[in-house]
Amino acid sequence: MVGMIAVGVGTGLVRAALYQGKALPGTRVAGSAVDGHGGAALEQRSEAAVGARLDRPVTLLVGSSGRATVRPAELFAVDAVRTAARARDAGRGSLRTQAAALLWPVPPVREVVPVLTVKPGAEAVLTERLAAFGSAPRNAAVIVVGVTPRAVPGRSGTAPDVTGLLRALEREARAGGGAIVGPVRVALRPASPRVGLAEAQAAVGLAQALLAAPVQLRVGGIAAGALPPDALAAALRVAEVRGRFVPRLAPDVLWPALRERIARFRKTGVDARLAVQGRLVRVVPSVDGLDVAPGRAAAAVLMAMAEPERTAQLTLVPVDAPFSTAEAENLGIIQQVASYTTAMGTSSANRIHNVHLMADYIDGTIIRPGDVFSFNRVVGPRTTERGFLEGQAIYGTVAVASIGGGVCQTATTLFNNAFNLGLPILARVNHSTYIEHYPVGRDATVSWGGPDFVFRNDLDNSLLIKARYTDTTLTFTVYGSPQGRRVIATTGPRTNIVEPQLRYALDLNAKPKSVQLSPGTGASGFDVVVARTVLERGKLLRRDRFRSHYLDVGPTNVFGPGQVVPRPYIVIPREQV
Repeated sequence: MVGMIAVGVGTGLVRAALYQGKALPGTRVAGSAVDGHGGAALEQRSEAAVGARLDRPVTLLVGSSGRATVRPAELFAVDAVRTAARARDAGRGSLRTQAAALLWPVPPVREVVPVLTVKPGAEAVLTERLAAFGSAPRNAAVIVVGVTPRAVPGRSGTAPDVTGLLRALEREARAGGGAIVGPVRVALRPASPRVGLAEAQAAVGLAQALLAAPVQLRVGGIAAGALPPDALAAALRVAEVRGRFVPRLAPDVLWPALRERIARFRKTGVDARLAVQGRLVRVVPSVDGLDVAPGRAAAAVLMAMAEPERTAQLTLVPVDAPFSTAEAENLGIIQQVASYTTAMGTSSANRIHNVHLMADYIDGTIIRPGDVFSFNRVVGPRTTERGFLEGQAIYGTVAVASIGGGVCQTATTLFNNAFNLGLPILARVNHSTYIEHYPVGRDATVSWGGPDFVFRNDLDNSLLIKARYTDTTLTFTVYGSPQGRRVIATTGPRTNIVEPQLRYALDLNAKPKSVQLSPGTGASGFDVVVARTVLERGKLLRRDRFRSHYLDVGPTNVFGPGQVVPRPYIVIPREQV
């Protein structure tokens, strides 16, 4: 017997030495065995076990049917050092408990309660997660009806008990075992409004005093009329700020009435402009205006409403012109960089009028670096309401009456400027038939709702387009800054030549079942390619090929609606007058 005891004592001493500074057998943290580990290894295993437990989502039940989830790891952090110390000390309270852990074949399990710390902002996380639940309290308010301020009662609401929930989740997180057992129920507690009816009624008295009489206005010491109570009441807002009611005037609401009374004191600024002098451009400086700042004026009027004299002193301040001198100078537009002229050819007075009108729409257009110019966007729809007259448009090979005729000459003139500047051409369509007073392969046709002419300014500085015209010519001149560009253009031979042939068309504007012959010019059809090489400071920038396909212009039988038209045929759409 004595021998057996000696052996047991010896075994116990050996195992005690082996577990010196380590967790005893049967020790668990968050359901994970940590026995036999000490030092940094025990800290790491404890932190990993508790971290895995905290990382599992927990379901939250709010009220009767609300559900949300949260990971306790969002709320709590593991104190690995203190948790490891607890694990190392577990079972060492007495010789008996140590012996049980070291000598029993199946040692007792000891679940160590982890040490957790609440993360900063944990309650804010829960508040955000549960924001959709409960009913928000409504503060008492002050409204103004006509010129009469009134108090509106608030109401209580409900809100999730975030503090209680955090404590409950902390208890669950500290409990032993593996995953946290959910769900966790969230109580709804009463939520009171920040301000009540008594505070609102006190603010009503203040608002009544503010609206008791007109406010006199003075600008630079000169009387400028008065703002009556109804104008003041329309702009008065009594808002709750941090539990207090604070009156203010909405500048945007007050401004129309204020502007009317100080109109004679205000001075509108004059924009800077670009003046063309020969081939050069100079900046005509802007002129600042004078005005009252709406926000400062509203503050001055509000202050006057609370004073016995009820007189607001308004100050005029310089106001930058919308387009300042600095902005104009930063455009970098200093001299002519391109110009192109086309002849009107045989044109009616209406066509000449339309060309002049479109040139006026384009005149003065500024295209900043990287911006895209669209002919249709800048010129807009060609309608009688906008001043356009009836001219002619070409459908296939047939010239027909059309509001805004002459648009293609305007687009062609502008296209050749963009072409010669080496700008990227994003959209361009040639005329269906070749028009002799335009360069071969370098024309452009546009229509509202159809083809557009589009290019981009890829230069370092802005471009200014100026128009000049007579009854026989149209000129667009472009101003900017030289950038060392050179354009080499080559027009290829005419290919795929087609002799004139009979064509067919359906004109939806013609008399029903009518047939008319459009004789055509007898010009042949052909294809042509214009190559463009753009160099910048001697280096290749881009190569382009502009392909044009022109129809032969033989006779065309034009049929009215209501009969069979031989195929193939074109359709002349109904004119939108």
